Amino acid sequence: MVHPVQSVVESLYAAGRCPRLHVNATCEGVVCPDFIREQWQERLIIDLDASYPLDLTFAADGIGADLSFGGYVTRCTFPWRAIYVVADRATGRGIVLDQNMPESVRRSRPPNPAPLP
Repeated sequence: MVHPVQSVVESLYAAGRCPRLHVNATCEGVVCPDFIREQWQERLIIDLDASYPLDLTFAADGIGADLSFGGYVTRCTFPWRAIYVVADRATGRGIVLDQNMPESVRRSRPPNPAPLP
């Protein structure tokens, strides 16, 4: 069974859109540079722009991609439970995974992104 995050990412790519992930970088199992985890903590935003060589992979437990931070490319992995929003970068439309959302984000969040058509 395809995870909802994967389904939305693939749908956005199929429509020529750029998926944007909101990630809790403090979640167990997240692999990213320490300075990114320290700076963004529970509010890391990742754009999966297909114009970059991401080497995007989907696994049973999450998503992996080669991401660039300040010109330095590193392999990052994000467990499904660390991802709490997947949206179109341009429109903000997408899904919210409330069960994954950190409490600090839930308390301060704006209204939900509009659902995908």
